[in-house]
Amino acid sequence: MVTVMGMKKLYERARRMVAKMVRMSEQWENLPRGWSKESLRQYWDTLTGRTSAGEGGVGKCIKKIKDVYPDIDDAGAFCASLADELFPGWRKKAAEERRRKKKKG
Repeated sequence: MVTVMGMKKLYERARRMVAKMVRMSEQWENLPRGWSKESLRQYWDTLTGRTSAGEGGVGKCIKKIKDVYPDIDDAGAFCASLADELFPGWRKKAAEERRRKKKKG
């Protein structure tokens, strides 16, 4: 049974995660000088071995970021926001794929 306190804690945790992801995604709008959408894509390919977001790329990105850039405190938010920028709609597609696989058994 879920308590009211448990729900409040869950809500606060989810709210903080979403706020962090929004802040991260806004950062991609102001790229450093000399960076473009194409250079972001090359960076993604370097991190993931050219794996798209919904096909395991985010997981590969997280692992690589944790290994190479341990000072990034939330590799998951960083990689997910980068994937959001490069692969719009990847979250919805990945969720649909998980539901489809779950139905198959």
